[in-house]
Amino acid sequence: MKKYILFFFVCLFASISFAQSGDALMQQGNHLYSKKEYEKAIEVYQKVLAQKQTSAALYYNMGNSYYRLANYPSAILYYEKAQKLAPNDEDITTNLKIANLKIKDKIETVPELFFIRWWKALINLFTIDVWAYIGISFVFLFFFSLIFFSLSRSYTFRKTSFFGMFLSIIIAVVTLGFAYIQYQNNRSNDEAIVFTASVQVKSAPDETGTAKFVIHEGLKVRIEDKLNSWIKIKIPNGDNGWISLNDVKIINEK
Repeated sequence: MKKYILFFFVCLFASISFAQSGDALMQQGNHLYSKKEYEKAIEVYQKVLAQKQTSAALYYNMGNSYYRLANYPSAILYYEKAQKLAPNDEDITTNLKIANLKIKDKIETVPELFFIRWWKALINLFTIDVWAYIGISFVFLFFFSLIFFSLSRSYTFRKTSFFGMFLSIIIAVVTLGFAYIQYQNNRSNDEAIVFTASVQVKSAPDETGTAKFVIHEGLKVRIEDKLNSWIKIKIPNGDNGWISLNDVKIINEK
């Protein structure tokens, strides 16, 4: 038993030290950024990533550093990563828009149907953590209502408790469902940023395929299919075709 207790405290101490190390590196990186030493700041931020510590703030700071170095594809990549974790952050959204103004391709996006926009806005109303906290809170409320319903002798209290049980379980399921959907969206690897200066999009997954159109670095594309080292992509205006996987970096790639 003593061995298990000792092992627990060792793990706890290691995790705390690990987190403190990441925080110290973040502060160091931010300090270098404030001194306009952007390349050194990126090196420090990469060390934080190497510790498997990710956050919207980390990705945002990396995006800012790359932007200052005029490396716009990398800036867009990390702004997109940050936005996945904090979809309603105005600073991230603004900087991402500014970075996209710096790339060559200005492609008009096909407008989404209004109910799809509303659904996405609802899902992204809160972060995963907030949706999860709301859901768990209502799960507890459900059990409290169940206890009151079981113990109460008053018809009015039982009726109120039953209504509370019904309402809380519905809200819990919905909010936890939203958290799960956001979690799955954040884990999906179906979006990427082009990192090759100029890419010919082919009609088939082969070098001999007919060139359909050309895209340039910094453009965000959606991955629709994969075949060996080729991916089928769709650009914002709806056009699609095949390019090499080596021409892009996947946004959610770990």
